[in-house]
Parts: sequence; C-alpha cells; structure tokens
Amino acid sequence: NYCNDGFWRCCTKADLPYFSAVGYYFALDVQKALDVPVGIIGCNWGGTPACAWMDNRYLEGTDGAVWLREFEEATQNLDVEAYKSAFRANPGNDRTHQLENPFNIKIVKEGLTPQEQAQFLAAMPQMPDPNGPWYERRPGGLYETMLKKVHPYAVKGVIWYQGETDEKHPEEYKTVFSRMIRCWRDLWQEELPFLFVQLAPFGQWLACGSENYPTVRESQQWVSKEVPNTWMA
Repeated sequence: NYCNDGFWRCCTKADLPYFSAVGYYFALDVQKALDVPVGIIGCNWGGTPACAWMDNRYLEGTDGAVWLREFEEATQNLDVEAYKSAFRANPGNDRTHQLENPFNIKIVKEGLTPQEQAQFLAAMPQMPDPNGPWYERRPGGLYETMLKKVHPYAVKGVIWYQGETDEKHPEEYKTVFSRMIRCWRDLWQEELPFLFVQLAPFGQWLACGSENYPTVRESQQWVSKEVPNTWMA
C-alpha cells in the first residue's frame, strides 16, 4: 500500500496532525531565527531500530551484524505466501491512511490506560511472527523503501529521535548508530550535521520497557563525543 502522506503539506491546522511535533517546533524555531522559509521532510516510522534505516553493508563485519543474523534465522523457513496473507489480514499493517489506522487512533491519538492498551491489543488480529519481507523493522528495510526515495532532495541536516527499539541490543547501539550516520553521509556525499535526542527514562508503554535505556543513552553520549558534526539534546 502507498501512504497518503507522501507529498508536501503547508503548515495549517488541518495538516498538523499528519506531522511530527518535534519536526514542527524545530522548523518553527529555525524559521524564526533565519527568517527564511523552512521545509522539513518527515521521513520517520515510530518504534523502529536504527538498523532498519541503513544499508546492510554498514552492519556487516561489526557487532551490529547481530541484527542481520537474527533476521536471517527468523526467516530462513518462512512460507512467504502465508506470511503475506497474514500481513494483509492485520488492519494494523494498513499504512494507506495513517490517521484512520485503528492502532494510531486508539493508542497514539486518543491515549489509553495500560489496562485499556492490553485489552485493545488483545482484540487486534495477531501475526504469528512479523518477521518477513514486508516487516518495517527488518534490517535495511526503511533505508531501501523510504530514505533512498528522499535522497534526490538536497538537505541541510538531520534531526533524529530514536533508540527505544534498540533496547534489544543496547551494547551494539554505539556501533549501529554511528555506522548509520556514516551511511547517510555517504549517500548524500556530504558530512550532514546530525542533531539527536537522548532517550528519556520511563516505566512501561505497550510492550516497551526501559531497563536497558541507560546503556543506549551511554552509547548516544559516546556518539555525540566521538562522531564529528553531531550534537545531542
């Protein structure tokens, strides 16, 4: 399916629900400071690991290759046709109209208590295993299907707010994040500035815990110190 968000929108009250609040306020501050029109490209997908946003070649031969090995092991005996059928049957996978997606309406927009979240998720059709050729979290998946589509645009820099899903392999995030930045800079053939947010602590949201966040935050701190032209909020 094609998402209905893939075009330029003017900054109007009707259009704002489709866009990142972080991106909006960042652009607003930049426009006020520079007094020039500012365009922000919303190339993002919540709840995804950094490995999904980079060419797999940048993971090979590093400790970040654990993501490649896990995906290969999870899909080596995959029945592709059965997988695609189950994927299509799950309404949570329909990205055509983001604001009409039942998951986004209930979980993200309206907000639910933890008990209501559990009840809602239990009623949703579940895929036996999401790993497969259409899984948004697969290594390299969003790099190939989203980022490379943006590549023809000239950009001045990147703002980045991610890391929660890398809690699964927190020790490797230092490598994965720094290699991802290298991948993007190589793609644009420019040492793009990266401004990113250090993860904030929290208790529990859906299936997300935060036990390994201190290690992820430590990796983010390392990247801000060791990778040139990066800054951490």
